[in-house]
Order: sequence, then C-alpha cells, then structure tokens
Amino acid sequence: MNCLEKANDIVLNHKGDYGDPVETFNRVAKIVNLLLGTHLEGKHIAVIMQVIKMVRESVCHKDDNLVDEAGYILIQEKCKNGPQEKV
Repeated sequence: MNCLEKANDIVLNHKGDYGDPVETFNRVAKIVNLLLGTHLEGKHIAVIMQVIKMVRESVCHKDDNLVDEAGYILIQEKCKNGPQEKV
C-alpha cells in the first residue's frame, strides 16, 4: 500500500479514533481564532498541518511524514465539501 492509499484508509476508515476530521479541524480553528484573533477555518488548519509535515520531511525522511501530509490534503478537501462528503 502506498502513502496515498494509507492516508485514504486512515482518513476515511479510522476517523472514529479522534472523531470526524472536519469537525476536529474546525474546532482547532475556533480555538486558534480565540487565542490569536484570526479568522481561520478547518481547511486552513489542514494546510498548516501539511506545512509542519513538509518541514519535518525536509529534516528527516520518514514514510509517516508523507502519509500524514497526504491525509491532511484529504482533510483539506473534506473541509471544503463538508463532513458528509467522501473524497
């Protein structure tokens, strides 16, 4: 299974571990907005998480970085579509 398939499996089939990723990222955005006075949405948090994984990958390659980054891209897409949409 390649990193894209792993990410798809994790995001679409294992969301029960931490709840729906769209709801989670929207909740994170609300907290960040309260703390920083910003106007972020869940899709912005997904992009921030992608950047974190890119920086980690630039320091040290790990397959997990690529899987997670792909997963955050899927979550970004789901944030645009809403929690019920399948990617």
